[in-house]
Amino acid sequence: MKRNRILLVLSGALFLAACTDLMLKPEMPSWDFTMEFPLTKQVVNTDELLDQPEIKRQAVDEFGNPLPAGTELFVYKDTIDVDPVEVGDQLTIEDINKNFSQTVDNVTVDGTQTTKSVAFDEVGVNPIEKSLVSRVGTIELDNIAPTSTDPFTLREIAPVVEDVNNGETDSIPSAPIAPIVKPFTFSDFQSATFVGGQLDISIANDMVIDLGRPVDLQLQELVGTDTVDIPGASVTWNALIPTGTEDTQVLDLTGMTLPGNIFVKISGYSYGSQQQNITMSDEVKNSSFVVNIAASNLQVSSAEAVVPTQEIDETSSIELSDSTNKVERAKIKRGNMAVNISNNMSVAANLVITVTSLEGPAGGVFEETIPLAANATANEVYSLANHFMVMTLASQQVDYSYHVETVSTDPNFVLITDTDSIEVGLSLYGANPGEDIVFSTIRGIIESQDKTIDGDIPVTSDSEILRADIASGGLDINIYNGINETQGGTPQLTLQINQLFDSNGDTLRVEGVNLDPGDNLLNINLTNHALQMPQNDQTLYYSAHVVTPEGELGTYNLLDSIVVEINVSTLTFSEIEGYFTQDAIVDSNVVELNNDTKVENALINRGDLKLTIRNYIGVQARSRFTINEIVKNGQPFQGVLEIGQDSAPQDSTFDLAGYEIQLPLDDQVIHYKSRISIPSSVAMTLSLEDSIAINMNIANLSFDQVDGIVAPIEVEIDTIRQELSGMPDELDDFNFSRVDMTLAFDSQISIPVFLDLSIIGTASDGQTVTAGVSNWNITDSSDVVIPSDQATNLINLHPDEITVFGLATVGDGVSQGSAASNDSIKANFVISIPMSFVLGDSTELKMDAEAVDAGLPEDLQGITLFADINNRFAFGAQLTVLTSPDSTVFDDPPSGIPDTLLTLTIPPGQESYQEIDLQAGKLSLLKERTFLKNNVFLMGERDSAGVAIPSRFFSTDSMEIKLSGRAKVRINGEEGGAS
Repeated sequence: MKRNRILLVLSGALFLAACTDLMLKPEMPSWDFTMEFPLTKQVVNTDELLDQPEIKRQAVDEFGNPLPAGTELFVYKDTIDVDPVEVGDQLTIEDINKNFSQTVDNVTVDGTQTTKSVAFDEVGVNPIEKSLVSRVGTIELDNIAPTSTDPFTLREIAPVVEDVNNGETDSIPSAPIAPIVKPFTFSDFQSATFVGGQLDISIANDMVIDLGRPVDLQLQELVGTDTVDIPGASVTWNALIPTGTEDTQVLDLTGMTLPGNIFVKISGYSYGSQQQNITMSDEVKNSSFVVNIAASNLQVSSAEAVVPTQEIDETSSIELSDSTNKVERAKIKRGNMAVNISNNMSVAANLVITVTSLEGPAGGVFEETIPLAANATANEVYSLANHFMVMTLASQQVDYSYHVETVSTDPNFVLITDTDSIEVGLSLYGANPGEDIVFSTIRGIIESQDKTIDGDIPVTSDSEILRADIASGGLDINIYNGINETQGGTPQLTLQINQLFDSNGDTLRVEGVNLDPGDNLLNINLTNHALQMPQNDQTLYYSAHVVTPEGELGTYNLLDSIVVEINVSTLTFSEIEGYFTQDAIVDSNVVELNNDTKVENALINRGDLKLTIRNYIGVQARSRFTINEIVKNGQPFQGVLEIGQDSAPQDSTFDLAGYEIQLPLDDQVIHYKSRISIPSSVAMTLSLEDSIAINMNIANLSFDQVDGIVAPIEVEIDTIRQELSGMPDELDDFNFSRVDMTLAFDSQISIPVFLDLSIIGTASDGQTVTAGVSNWNITDSSDVVIPSDQATNLINLHPDEITVFGLATVGDGVSQGSAASNDSIKANFVISIPMSFVLGDSTELKMDAEAVDAGLPEDLQGITLFADINNRFAFGAQLTVLTSPDSTVFDDPPSGIPDTLLTLTIPPGQESYQEIDLQAGKLSLLKERTFLKNNVFLMGERDSAGVAIPSRFFSTDSMEIKLSGRAKVRINGEEGGAS
């Protein structure tokens, strides 16, 4: 109808134009006019686009964050059920098989042990003592400082000066000096007999005239009432002693005895004033000289004096009495040292005694200081416990020394002589005087030790053995030598056991075993030996003899001992004579379960215990067979078998269904006991051939339930193939930003279950992408989450089919728990694909082609197209409008190439209106009936750095595309119509 109206308007306009031109010109008129026409209108609505049952809505984004109120995100969800799989009959352990014979081998002597120890006799040395008398010897006195006599005046030297009056001048004539005596006192002694030393005697002349020459000086002493010369105590000055000078002479005191109070006598000759006149005065007449006496290097043999410190040194040794024991270094266990001192001097002293042959517990030479009072005694006793005596083997002596320092008597005088003495007595003894010094350790040569250890070893057996040939077993003898610390001087062992005999019939005897320090292991194989005992004394008696060598250097810890430990292993016999109880033939042993599955408690579903018996002893017997760890109703398994005389195999089978196996996890063994009763009233001789052979076989064991540590059981998960339906074809070019795949497992198994799962997506062109998890413990976390990046890559392949398969491993061989044969593993596989995409430049929102007939005339001058687009998506797009008169061009695959009518950009989240002038070369595309197809390529969002970020399809999103046009047409009158 609209087209008819357009033609009516065109006809009227054409008529009016023709009339006008006819009045003006003879030509036919032509003119232009415009006409508007619609092209297409398409609406992309997410509700319609995603109208599939598998596509749901959610109020959170793909990361679980809440969306604004009223906004929902589309999400594709699909759930695939995984069929349950059961553990089934895989709860098994390997068959248990044991062969054993109950023969004389089972008539045994149980292993036993006995231990005895022996210590060495005490080792030491005899007590020793020695006394020394040390005399003081020459006594040294302190030097005496110079001391002056009273002055000798001019009046005394030249009495003639008294004849000259004071104030008169005269000379003093020369004349002999009449003897003049002055007293003198030594401050450091009252008497002394000298063996050395000297007096330094000086005359200091302060007279007005020279003195001499000669000048004689004689020392005198008072004897009774007379003053007499001291022999040898004189000196002479043969030269003048000028006035104002001093001159010294030395007097040697050797051999001289001086009292403390003496007299100094001066005599000689005076030359006077040498004819020089001197004015007399009392000062001149009283001018004088003095005698200064000093002493040095004083050594006396006796004296009553102030005695300074004197020193006495003495070094000596005490020989040990001749002994087999020779000491190089020994630690003393019991010992004392007594020091007895008599100080026969009138002075106190300190004595330092040093014993170089003794060392303290912490090292260092023994040294002690003993104070001594004058004319007194001192007695000191020192414990030597834990001290060390040190000497050489060639010189068995205790070396010692002492040093005495007297105490100065200043200011007191005491009488002392060189014969005064100090007497030191030194004695070393044991715990008490007269007893030996005893050592705890010693390096040296000790007296030979000869020790015997006797003992017995009870024989424990179910039988009474009279005689037996030993088939297996032995003696393990461990001799611990804790005495010897080095190889030297080690003892030898001889051991004898009277009831054991070697293959030659001789009593078992082991000789010449060197006992090195520490453990010495001696193994005696008793195979082919014999055992003989009376019925009423089932005991082994042994004696061990330990002897040390003589004269050999060694190091010994005498506090320790030699311990002999004899272990008799279980003895079995090849032939035995004795009395056997009814239950003499007994086998009680264990079978170790070498399985990866460790059973703590297991309910047996099926299994058989088969006993095969061959009787070679030729008598009827009965066997009671027990297994402690196989239990029913709280009682261990027990089977009773009657054994006939025949040696042919005799089989007995027991059904174990309904029994339980109960074991400690850390001790996976079963204990069985087979007790066979035989006649016991008479003595019997059994040999190796006399036996009952038994085979135990527990086979085909499987369990309903196992508590413990289950070895890994592999359970295959059936393969699932699922078409990924419900995803709109329009989304084939979309790449999802996040895909979640989760397997929610349900299992009652308490032990770890490890899952290896593979998910393969297959596209129509055969391409595949694989996702999965490995070694996922669904016991720890029952929701198995496929890594999001793997799941996303798989879905972005846009697969036609998804295949799921895997393997569940029940148990890890380490963790403790429970598993039953009917335990199952089932799961739901959930795929969640939020409509969140990372849009690339080629992400196309596919739209259908539409037939369009614009009905435009031929002579088109131009066409303007109008695009009115309302985009409510949060992302933009590029719109390309394609046209072709053949619709098959838009099929898949296409039959040709369409023409592009226009291309424009659609901004995100707003309404836009755009005008496009169609190029002249494209005007003809709309003249005839044609097909238009809108190609919308989505332009994803990007962050500030230009990196693509996810774009989403929300419930409120839509895009409306409306295209129309306006054509400019020319009417040509000559042609009679529009072209």
